[in-house]
Amino acid sequence: MIELKVEHFCCSIVVSPRLWNRNKNKFYTCSMIFDTGATMTALDTKIVNSLGYSLKNAKEVSVNGIGQSNILAKRLTLIDFELGGVELGPVLVDVLDFPEDSSISAVLGMNVVKH
Repeated sequence: MIELKVEHFCCSIVVSPRLWNRNKNKFYTCSMIFDTGATMTALDTKIVNSLGYSLKNAKEVSVNGIGQSNILAKRLTLIDFELGGVELGPVLVDVLDFPEDSSISAVLGMNVVKH
């Protein structure tokens, strides 16, 4: 079992996993909304670019949220992902542009929670 330190933000649970930064060869801590209704973990394009991942060869996928039509995203593999002090290894994430006025830029989905 993993013990997580959580915070609350706008009626949501926020966790702080660490994502592998290819540019700096070390982990980067990211705040994510813990969303058991999300199938996949999602990151804003800006975060992925800052971590040094290329979207050039990423698979294009269609994603949707509650009340939204399908949105195109890119699916790629992060080299390493750490949650609650446990390294989970490579993790698939969907990358898309989150709205500019949103305070959310990352969602932890069930593909990671199931680990």
